[in-house]
Amino acid sequence: MFYQVAEPLRAIMHRPRGEDLSVTIPAGAVLTCCGHTTRGLLGMIEVRWQTREYSVLDRDLHRKCVSVRAAP
Repeated sequence: MFYQVAEPLRAIMHRPRGEDLSVTIPAGAVLTCCGHTTRGLLGMIEVRWQTREYSVLDRDLHRKCVSVRAAP
């Protein structure tokens, strides 16, 4: 499933060797939803944006993003 960010979205970017970084995904970005996180972060969903993996709060994904059928 794809989501387009309507409002800037806080996320955790997962980097190699477990170096996570707090970032903001800008409005207009299209995310690919990968399902619930396997990283032990409760209430988080894994998404992909620009070939990178992120974790975002499930509630933020549904409040700040719009579901789209396919990547524009």
